[in-house]
Parts: sequence; C-alpha cells; structure tokens
Amino acid sequence: MRVYHPPQSPADRRAQELRNTVHCVVRRLLPTRFLNEVDDLSQQVLLATLQACRDGRVAKPLSYAIGVARKRVASLLRRGAREESLDRDDTLSSDSLVANAERTPARQLEATEQAAELKQALGRLKPLERALLELRFVDGLSNRQAAARLCISPVTSSRVKYDALQKLRRFLVRAARAPAVRPSVRRQARFSVHSLGP
Repeated sequence: MRVYHPPQSPADRRAQELRNTVHCVVRRLLPTRFLNEVDDLSQQVLLATLQACRDGRVAKPLSYAIGVARKRVASLLRRGAREESLDRDDTLSSDSLVANAERTPARQLEATEQAAELKQALGRLKPLERALLELRFVDGLSNRQAAARLCISPVTSSRVKYDALQKLRRFLVRAARAPAVRPSVRRQARFSVHSLGP
C-alpha cells in the first residue's frame, strides 16, 4: 500500500535542507566528547539564523548558518578547554610533584634545551602547519576533524602534516649536529686515542 506524501513547498524544502546541513556541520565540527551537545547547538544556530532572516539581515541563510555554527562551536570548545584546565589544576597529585622533584639538574637542563629547540623549530613553520600540528598532537583530533576545523581537505591536511614534521625533523637534526652544541664523534675518538699515550 502506498502512503501519500503531500508535495513540499519550496520554502519547506529549503528549511529542511538548512536544518540537515546545520546538523551535519555542527556534528562534523564538534569533537566526540561533545556529541551530546549537537542537537542543542543545532537548534541554537537555527534559531539565530531564523531571527536574522526575519530581521532582513541575511541574504544567504545557509552561509550565515554555517558561520554561526562555527562561532558557537569555537565558543563551546573554548569553554570546555577552560573547564578541563581548571579540573587538571585541581587534581594535581602528590605523585606528580614527587616525580618532578626527583628530576636531576642535568635532565632538567636537557629538557629545557630541547623545549627551546622545539619552540624555535615551531617558530619557523607556517601558521597553517603550526595550527594543524597543534590540532593533531595537542588537541588529539583525527586527520579528518583537523581538516574540517581548518577548512581544508583531509588529503591536504595529511600532506601539510607530513611536510611540517619533515621540516621539524630537519631543523632538530641540524640543531643536534651543530658544532657549538655537540662535538663530533670523530673528534672525541681522536682525543681519547691521543690521551692514552704510548
């Protein structure tokens, strides 16, 4: 038996398309830990878009809705990051304090030098490369999620990440081979042979 579906008006079709698109965009932009927020955020975006359309401020509702969705997601992520950092500060355990106290001065100095070299190497990267590495390795996003946040394709994201890691590797290897920082192995061996005497 066939079910009769009355034809939709063009306005109803556009509204349904807008609703589906906003839901997909919000779901794509949000990390998995915020998936329970997708419906609420989609509803907020649709209401803001509807209000802007009624006020006559918007010529292209779909573009406006995507922009509002990006801003709302960014706001939610900032708020979540602040709450996580406060939680982390509250839960500092005595074990981590003891572990930090047990570091030897030589290890602390080495860690400081490595951090300085890494900071210098990151400073030489392009902003897109830095942002992508931060999303992938600091925020822990997948390639697809990071690409969506930066509005690039996953293939481009993968290529940019590979290039950025190669640049970092080259810079850090050059820094490790610098003669002022570390004498070569050959010089050390020659010194040890001559110091033994006849």
